[in-house]
Amino acid sequence: MRVLFTTTPGRGHFFPMVPLAWALRCAGHQVVVAAPPQIAESVRAAGLEHVPVGGGAPDAGRYREFTAEPWAVLAEHAVDATTDLVARWCPDLVVCGYAELAGPVAAAVHEVPAVSHHWGLHLADESVRRLFSGTAAIRLRRLHARFGLSDEEAAPELVVDLCPPSLARVDRTGWLPMRHIPYGGAGIPAPWLWEPRDRPRICVSMGGVPAEVVHETVRGLAGADAEIVLTGSDCPADLPGVRAGGRLPHDQLLPTCDAVVHHGGSGTAMNSLLCGLPQLVLPHAGEQFENAERLVAAGVARQVGSAERDAGTLGAELEELLDDPSYRDRALRIRSEIESMPAPGEVVLALEACAESPPALTPIR
Repeated sequence: MRVLFTTTPGRGHFFPMVPLAWALRCAGHQVVVAAPPQIAESVRAAGLEHVPVGGGAPDAGRYREFTAEPWAVLAEHAVDATTDLVARWCPDLVVCGYAELAGPVAAAVHEVPAVSHHWGLHLADESVRRLFSGTAAIRLRRLHARFGLSDEEAAPELVVDLCPPSLARVDRTGWLPMRHIPYGGAGIPAPWLWEPRDRPRICVSMGGVPAEVVHETVRGLAGADAEIVLTGSDCPADLPGVRAGGRLPHDQLLPTCDAVVHHGGSGTAMNSLLCGLPQLVLPHAGEQFENAERLVAAGVARQVGSAERDAGTLGAELEELLDDPSYRDRALRIRSEIESMPAPGEVVLALEACAESPPALTPIR
C-alpha cells in the first residue's frame, strides 16, 4: 500500500504523525510526506521521504483571532503540487495533518480515501466552528470550488484521534483512537539527565512563543527551589541555575522531571500527560487558552494569566503543583488511559481496511 502523508511547516503538527508513518513502514507499506520546504529537514531526520509542495508561510502574527485562515493560505500554495503528486504517485490512502487542508482536496479529486490525523487535545465544537468561519471559510470554499468540490466532498472520511477519553470534548463515533507516542526529533541524551539531584527538576517548554515572553517566564521561575531546564529556545545567559536544554526531545527529558511549565501547546501537554506530570500552563495564543482550561478542569494543571506572571505568582503556583500530590495522581490516571489506547500498529490494520474499502462519506472536521 502507498500512503501519502501531508503536513504544514509546523513541527508541532508533523511530529505527532511520525509514529503512525513508521508503523505503516514497519508493516511493509510505502510512505511519502508531502510538505512545504521549511520542514524538509525534520521529515528527513525522521527517516521519511519528503516531497516539497507549497512554499511561503503566512504571517501568523497578523491574525488577532484564532482562525484557520493561515492554514487555508498554506493550502492555496500547496494544493496544485499535492494534487499533481497524487495523480503521479497514485497513493492508496492520504493521511492529512489536522491543519493541512490541501491533502483532503487532492484525495477527493482523485477519489482516494483521506484520513485526518489529529494532534491531541480536542477543541470544543463551537471553537471548531469559529476556527473555520469567516475569511477562512470563504478561502476554503473558493479552493474547493476550483476543483469542483463542495466543502463536504473535500472533508476527510476518517479521523485518527490521540485525545485521552477523559479529555474528549466531541462525539468520536467512527473515529480511530490511537495511543500518543512522543516524538520530538533525533537527539543525543545529555549526561546530566541521569546525574543524582537533590531538587525537583522542572521542564520549561514554550514552543513558538516570542523570545521575550520565554525569557520573562524563566526569570519568574529562577528563584524557585528547583532545577529549571529550558528547552526549545536559547537560555538567557544572565540567569544562574537555569539549564539550557536546547532541542532536547521531550521523550528523553520529561521522564526525569517532576513538573512541566509550558504554553498550552497540545504536543507538550500530551507528552506531559504520558509521563504523568503536573503542568503549569501559561497560554499565549490561539487554542492554547482552551487547552489550558481543559487541563485545569481535569485537575492535572494550574493556569496563570499573562498579567500575573511575576516571580512571586509563578513560584507560588509551581510550589502548589509540587506539594499537592493530587495533581500527579490525576495525571497518572490519564497516563493509564493513554497507555490503554490502540498502538499505531493496530491502527494500521484499520487503515488497510479503509484503503481496500473506503467508508461511506461522513465528513468530519
